[in-house]
Amino acid sequence: MARPRYRLRSWIRIHLPMPLYDLGLAGKGRKDCRQHVFYNHDGLTERCYHCEVGTRPYYPQHFAEHGGADDDGASKLR
Repeated sequence: MARPRYRLRSWIRIHLPMPLYDLGLAGKGRKDCRQHVFYNHDGLTERCYHCEVGTRPYYPQHFAEHGGADDDGASKLR
């Protein structure tokens, strides 16, 4: 089984102190992760936690129809 892209990077982002993260030590991947986990970025756009490629228009129904959001605010739709 292939290892999911950017999962290690995402784990590092979660556990890094914010000042180190702000320096760009664990930025999002540039390639498509192919396993998007979306969050509401700004009320207009949903973005993937793992890659820059994963974006879509924000619709509250995306979160409500798929069982709401995970504890961290991520949509369960992948």
